[in-house]
Amino acid sequence: MRFLFVLVLLAGVAIGVLYPWAMSNFSGHEIGTWRVYEQGRFRPVTVPLAARDAPLRVLVDLTARAERIVSQQRTVLTLTAATGGRTALASTLQFSHSDNPRQASPQ
Repeated sequence: MRFLFVLVLLAGVAIGVLYPWAMSNFSGHEIGTWRVYEQGRFRPVTVPLAARDAPLRVLVDLTARAERIVSQQRTVLTLTAATGGRTALASTLQFSHSDNPRQASPQ
């Protein structure tokens, strides 16, 4: 029983110390939020980045009405990154196996 207590205590201390350290060192910081779909149209967004922004992690939040998704393999958004006028990354984003679309009223 004492062993279990010490094990739980050490796990709690590890989480209390390591989790904040990992979040401050590995999660980075937010440089902005951009809306790319307004009033029924997509609009391109150009975000200038500085060297201090590296490494970069992009989080994309896609929400769609269920009746608007025609095909599971349809490209929804293309993310491109360029440096010096040349494309360094081009990645297509799509809904993958969205069997459970958001309900209009989930209550």
